[in-house]
Amino acid sequence: PHYWNELWLNEAFATWLSDKAIAAWQPTRAREVLDIADKSTAFAIDHGNSGRLVRQTMKTRQEVRDAFDAITYRKGGALLTMLEAWLGDDVMQQGVRAYLHKHQGGSVVADDLLASFRQVAPDKKVDAIVSSFLHIPGIPLLTLRLRCDKRPQVTLTQSRYRPLRFRGDAKAKLWQLPVCLRYPSEGGTIRECTLLSKQQKTLTLKGAQCPEWILPNEGESGYYHYDLPPALLRKLSQRELDPREQLGLAHNIAAGLRSGTLSLSDAMPLLQPLAQTGATSVQELLVPLLYEISLALIGPDERPAFQGMVKSWYGERMESSGLTPSPGEPSDTTLLRPILLLTLADLGADRSLQARAYALVDRWLLRSERMSPALLDALLETAAIAGDQKLATRYIEKLSTTDDQQHLAILIGALHGFTASDILENSLERSLRRQIPLRAIIPVLSRMMAHRQLRERIAGTLAKHGNESFVALSPLLIGLCDNEGKALVYKLEGPKPETASVIEAIDGCMNFAAAQRKSSQVYFAPKKAKPSE
Repeated sequence: PHYWNELWLNEAFATWLSDKAIAAWQPTRAREVLDIADKSTAFAIDHGNSGRLVRQTMKTRQEVRDAFDAITYRKGGALLTMLEAWLGDDVMQQGVRAYLHKHQGGSVVADDLLASFRQVAPDKKVDAIVSSFLHIPGIPLLTLRLRCDKRPQVTLTQSRYRPLRFRGDAKAKLWQLPVCLRYPSEGGTIRECTLLSKQQKTLTLKGAQCPEWILPNEGESGYYHYDLPPALLRKLSQRELDPREQLGLAHNIAAGLRSGTLSLSDAMPLLQPLAQTGATSVQELLVPLLYEISLALIGPDERPAFQGMVKSWYGERMESSGLTPSPGEPSDTTLLRPILLLTLADLGADRSLQARAYALVDRWLLRSERMSPALLDALLETAAIAGDQKLATRYIEKLSTTDDQQHLAILIGALHGFTASDILENSLERSLRRQIPLRAIIPVLSRMMAHRQLRERIAGTLAKHGNESFVALSPLLIGLCDNEGKALVYKLEGPKPETASVIEAIDGCMNFAAAQRKSSQVYFAPKKAKPSE
């Protein structure tokens, strides 16, 4: 039935209103608010070529099932958040109330809702804005350039955001894009909004002086990425932003790095203060980005400087939080501790931290003391990084004797922390002999894939045990960023349709590496020893 086409509106409203309710209930708990309606949840889908429309005709049950995803919930909710920022809280409330009163007891229909908004805000072009976002896939990229030769002006240009991993026409379609800026002026700050309905528009700012900084997405309420020159990004990163804007800044720096519009040498100094002071939600973005950089760009010559950077970013915060929780500590400290621990131990190669974690793990293996699953997971993986076969055997023995399903899952995951190839291979063989599902030991396989000499043996082991499809396990591919990896995929599965996304992911990593490698080599160049006196 046609009403399934409006599923987005039902779920988008639930997302949008739950965010508002929690913000009103506990306004200081920013992380929860960010998690509930954070549009970035939809970015991973919407960055690609296969991202679907928010509103689409559904004819089969499978299409209905597929629609219960981040595009429906998160992008749909973000569209309403953007609309509210464009209309203003009062007008948004009037429009929603008019719709509910007129259609109470009926089914949700987008055209009816838009008619109510036309009634309360006839000059705001709500129809055009909503329609463009419902029927154009992807994320707009707003490029902003500031000129101050006479009156301050900004040139706004829109295109489709494309990471290096995806190819396509970045100028395929145009959104009706509501843009709200914030910038300093005499005696305070100015919020200024405009509708970008063409590819490019020049806007004369209200302030008479050239602004020192400019925020292209005020309140991080718009569903778009922004591109600023490095100098303006640097100025913006030095401002006090609210938690949503801070997370938005991190997302936009990462987006510029992944699309090649921002070089690594420009991006890393901008990310440093966000790493050192940003909330857990910011670290949940930055840490995967660091792993991506480590995989694609960091070779043996750059590794020491990269490890030193990770320690300088996170070392002080780790020491401040400690390895074990303190009574009454802030919830963000509890959430952040496992992230900092594993990042420093793995990407930062912090040997002291690895040893301290080993001592806690040794005690837990003997007595299974109570601790949070997230912290236990991080401690087990941290201890494994420099661990030997004896420790790996203890992990496997614990697997054999525990009845706790949560501990079982954590121990299986922790096996991927070992870096020695022989330990990894032995862990895989023993796990498969115990008929542990392949999907449960993805972390082990992921770490093994980083060892090129093990890849052929992985293929042979999987074939011998007749386990699940290798290519279907896409998380394995975090260790593939080269032509040899592509060749292995084709060897295992052949040119099947389902291998397309796998090859695309590998190509994307290789494209990212090619675009940023030179900048990375300069930024992480080994320091030359000072000549002896």
